[in-house]
Amino acid sequence: MKKVLFTLGLLLLCVTFASAQVSKPFSAYVGGGLSLPQGDYADFYKTGYHGMGSIGFGFMPMLQGLGKVEYHSFPVDADLVSNDISVIMYGLDAKLSPSMPAAPIKPFALAGIGLATLKTDITLDLSGLGTGYAPVDVGTAQTTEFYYEIGGGFEMKATPSLNLFVMARYITVTNSLQDFNYLPVTVGLKF
Repeated sequence: MKKVLFTLGLLLLCVTFASAQVSKPFSAYVGGGLSLPQGDYADFYKTGYHGMGSIGFGFMPMLQGLGKVEYHSFPVDADLVSNDISVIMYGLDAKLSPSMPAAPIKPFALAGIGLATLKTDITLDLSGLGTGYAPVDVGTAQTTEFYYEIGGGFEMKATPSLNLFVMARYITVTNSLQDFNYLPVTVGLKF
């Protein structure tokens, strides 16, 4: 009887570990891509770049909560004044992925909120006018604002334990003067 109970316990332990490996409770995401300014900001800033990292926790079979950190940089489209904008975002997303076990490409939708720190280093460059002056750092402006986003994308298997994802989002950083809107397009890996 002891051998049977020991064998059943060992079998239960093996099945538990095997099922934990098949459906892990969390995922890690890393990615980067282009950040496209929208609205009035598109007149003053060029297309920038970004990088992101995120940890996702599964709540239900189709719903995952994501905690993330992102960095965006937008170069200014001007000659005399350089006031590039950098944005550091800390936020929470909800990711909805419909169950499609046999599909090679799996779509998803997401929405999120968080805080964004906008930083602008202002430099005055008169050297292009033939003045002989070197560029002068005027100062730094920094503010932390609320942001929200909505977007979607798709995932596909790269290896048995690694997925490739592509997503696009529309992000609005609220501001008392004028909201800062941009569209990041991200390519990355999900572990």
